[in-house]
Amino acid sequence: MNIISPDEWTPCDGVILEAAADKAVRSDSHVLVIAGPGAGKTELLAQKAAYLLQTNQCRDPQRILAISCKKDAAQNLKERVEQRCGTEAGGRFISMTYDAFSKSLLDHFLYALPVALRPQPEYQINDDTVIDAAFKKAGFKNPDGLRGSRLKKYYDDSLSGVTLPIDKSGFAEASWPLLLRGGVGPSENFV
Repeated sequence: MNIISPDEWTPCDGVILEAAADKAVRSDSHVLVIAGPGAGKTELLAQKAAYLLQTNQCRDPQRILAISCKKDAAQNLKERVEQRCGTEAGGRFISMTYDAFSKSLLDHFLYALPVALRPQPEYQINDDTVIDAAFKKAGFKNPDGLRGSRLKKYYDDSLSGVTLPIDKSGFAEASWPLLLRGGVGPSENFV
């Protein structure tokens, strides 16, 4: 990849950035971008990554990490950067979801955790079926008849409220060991 002077760099693929976007892309400091859906935030991020890589502001072997909420957004951003910078420089752009990033950290430090808190090697994260099965195995009967996104929110809120060491007795506290050490799964039959 040819290194371009920051003054000579132009946006990739014929994109024309409006003045504020161009200033954000070229900025040496942190920039907060607030915009609604379809306003071009992903393109702005792709252009910023291209700028950093093509002008050598992000020097090899340094890499750029982008974290998105959804898999398709992470993949879209990764593809845009590779399209603009090529696979070599694009390989230095890591785009993943919050869940994938969290899992990568846990995987990296897995054996530093106490055995009682260490998940099984094939653990999954944010699997709605497994979480539902763990709550049911812990005795949760869903007295309010929650369904879909409301039930998922209940599970998420309950699990995120558990603190270590686990010293309370509730469905979420009883579910954590099942989720960490196994004993639940979509193929098991829970009554």
